[in-house]
Amino acid sequence: MNEPLLSVENLSVVFTTREGPHTPVSDVSFSLSAGETLGVVGESGSGKSLTMLSLLQLLPNGARAQAARAQLGDRDLLALSRSDLDRIRGREIAIVFQDPLTALNPVVSVGRQITEVLRHHFKVDKTQARIRAIELLSRVGISDPVLRLRQYPHEFSGGMRQRVTIAMALAGEPRILIADEPTTALDVTVQAQIVSLIADLLAQTGMGVVWVTHDLALLARIADRVMVMFAGRIMESASCEELFARPQHPYTRALLANLRESTAPPPGATADPAPRGCPFATRCAWAMDICRSSMPPPTRAAHGGQVACWALHP
Repeated sequence: MNEPLLSVENLSVVFTTREGPHTPVSDVSFSLSAGETLGVVGESGSGKSLTMLSLLQLLPNGARAQAARAQLGDRDLLALSRSDLDRIRGREIAIVFQDPLTALNPVVSVGRQITEVLRHHFKVDKTQARIRAIELLSRVGISDPVLRLRQYPHEFSGGMRQRVTIAMALAGEPRILIADEPTTALDVTVQAQIVSLIADLLAQTGMGVVWVTHDLALLARIADRVMVMFAGRIMESASCEELFARPQHPYTRALLANLRESTAPPPGATADPAPRGCPFATRCAWAMDICRSSMPPPTRAAHGGQVACWALHP
């Protein structure tokens, strides 16, 4: 098997508050290989976006990330200087955010925003950057790219704005693309177009994709592996096929049951802010005394992946 592009072990995010340290993300471990789509699923507040932002040190004031390992190739992402991070952000790891309207500068033309990325990461002049920007807009399905370069974000529809942010993400020719719920704010038809676009780009470039979402049905179509998060911890991870066929953790089972019944997912991703045990214990039909006092370690599951559940612990 090829060496992973990204390897993360025991990543935690800690906030310093007046009440003491608060850890919304705890002991998260995963890897990503070239040409692979890793789906990260969880309800709002589960820590999935925070986990990904922490790798590029894009955390709010008062927060810090720590990990046993957070390797991009031979580099420790959490030990890099600001200048080294600046070279990696957008160049090797790019992010497409949920809301393209806030991701784009409303008073700067689309063309300038794309060419600035190109000139930042590559030694190209204005003419070369403009030619490449036209190619990128065309690549993401925007017609009449020469005209569009001169326009501003408010002149684009929501779906077209998201295509622009994808073009900007591709401008640095990244090896890893983090798609942080990029279709949530779009209507169903445009969602399908953006999903198809990113899938096509992955096939063309061989980059690794981390797709952050609350939509399990979407991951069933696009992901190679799935990581299920609840209250900042990984409850279960497995190949997409095995996770849907043989879910192990009671939380994953509840999510899939609600998906099949077309009902809302079970509430409570916030859970206890400082749980002594499994954060899902208060809602789990399988819960035992040990579940309320100690967080189960990840163990090998029947489907070949991993699960954190005392009821399934060998």
